[in-house]
Amino acid sequence: MAVLIQNGRRRVISHRFHVGRHGCLVRNAGFTYLFALLLTAILSLSAAGAASIWHIESRRQAEVELIFIGHQFRSAIGAYYIKNKKYPMSLQDLLGTSDAVGTKARFLRKLYRDPLSGKADWGLVPAGNAGIAGVYSLSSAEPIKVAEFSSQDKTFEGASKYSEWKFIYVPRFIPTNQDGVMFPLPRP
Repeated sequence: MAVLIQNGRRRVISHRFHVGRHGCLVRNAGFTYLFALLLTAILSLSAAGAASIWHIESRRQAEVELIFIGHQFRSAIGAYYIKNKKYPMSLQDLLGTSDAVGTKARFLRKLYRDPLSGKADWGLVPAGNAGIAGVYSLSSAEPIKVAEFSSQDKTFEGASKYSEWKFIYVPRFIPTNQDGVMFPLPRP
């Protein structure tokens, strides 16, 4: 309710009006409330869009990390294979083994966690019956990156889930036993 004072007398004016700064009657239409509602809606939509972009960007970062970690495992398995002429029997073997002289050889600094699940659980690619030839993520989520992989990761193109990205070490020569019989090579 608005009160107007003119010539020292108070007058009550309708609820639709109020007295402005300079003593003039101003219509009270609720523009501030509407403006606040509109501003809240705009801010809510902006926050939702930012959250969506952040989620996609964090998955892209996890993919980059997965590829880096997969390459670390692949090169560690390769170094182990070259030194010992066999694949490691477990991922723990990559952390260090003692040879005949007693020196400890490390092939991997640590057992990495899967960046997609946050766990240290990895799928293992068997090398026939002779150890582990590679690793892969156990995630069944659909990858964002589906093309333009490096030459060593060309098998990842068109994969429908991360568990199809297998980081396998394949030696340059085909290993044979003492009788000349070839060992089965792991398949990507």
